[in-house]
Amino acid sequence: SILHFAISLEVGVNTYSKNFISYEKICENIPKKIGSRSTIQSILNDAVRNNYFIKETSKIDKRIKVYFYSEQYSKMMEDWVDSNKSILI
Repeated sequence: SILHFAISLEVGVNTYSKNFISYEKICENIPKKIGSRSTIQSILNDAVRNNYFIKETSKIDKRIKVYFYSEQYSKMMEDWVDSNKSILI
C-alpha cells in the first residue's frame, strides 16, 4: 500500500543517513490521510517481526525506540532500485 511504501521510505532515508527514525517522527512525517497512528504502529511491528526493520533503543534517549533497515531488507531494496534504474531515473 501507499502507507507501507511511505513508511519504508521514511525508515530507508534515515537508515542511509544514519539518523535512525522513531515511531513519533514517522507519524509526524506521514499525513493522517494516508494512515492512522495505530496502522503505522501495526506496519512497523509487522516489519520488525518479519526482519525487514530493526527496532532498537535510542542511544541518545533510552525512552525512544528507533527503526532502521535490516541488512537483508537493505540489500533487497538496493537490488530493487538497481533493477528499476531505467524507470526511476
